[in-house]
Amino acid sequence: EGGREFLLPFGARYLKERSLFFDGEPAKARQLFAFPLKSDDMPFGVAGLVSYGDEPLKERSISVLRDAAALLSLYYKSLWMKEYVRNARDIDNVTGSMQFPSFLRIAERILNEKRVFSLLSFTLTNVPNYYRHLGIGATEGLLGRMADTLKFCSGKKGVVARESNGHFYVLLKESDPVEARNMLKIIHYAVLRSIATQGDWQKEGAMLQSGLASFPRDSGNLWELIGMADSKTMYTH
Repeated sequence: EGGREFLLPFGARYLKERSLFFDGEPAKARQLFAFPLKSDDMPFGVAGLVSYGDEPLKERSISVLRDAAALLSLYYKSLWMKEYVRNARDIDNVTGSMQFPSFLRIAERILNEKRVFSLLSFTLTNVPNYYRHLGIGATEGLLGRMADTLKFCSGKKGVVARESNGHFYVLLKESDPVEARNMLKIIHYAVLRSIATQGDWQKEGAMLQSGLASFPRDSGNLWELIGMADSKTMYTH
């Protein structure tokens, strides 16, 4: 608790009166050394040594275990940092959606597996005008709401990526063209409602354009599907 060391010496009353791990355990622990695993002074685990023998552990075991706990802390922290860096490469830091290269790898894998999917394209135009006239904070807030709406509406079947500025893609797994068309309409108007909270967003000359393409109906080539989703605009507001 609180990242403190927990030492129960040989013959401690606590160990004599109760079980250490669970009720009715066949043997009583006789001695316990426990040390916290920490990351930036925040404990996330414990490393310890329990003795069931009739002889007390030597006191120098404490320093050995303390050093081992410190090494384990560094090891797990390095693993988490690697995972964090790997995830950070995949996530757009403005909207929290997937980076486009990572999105392409997922789409390519699904296409190679011959699984049905639809690709939806959503573009909020004139985003540079927002940055100039409304500022970075307001513009990034707008894009963040747009991404959140795309992720919420597409649900577990959807993978959302930001390609650039206000251009997003949604990959709908196991989605046929009819289902994708209905979903496109729903998401388009949901996005319009979410960004309307920014006030007179259309005064900046912005429009929301959306289109779709489906595999395998429209093409078996990923880049052709992307081009078709961008060019076959179905809704504009």
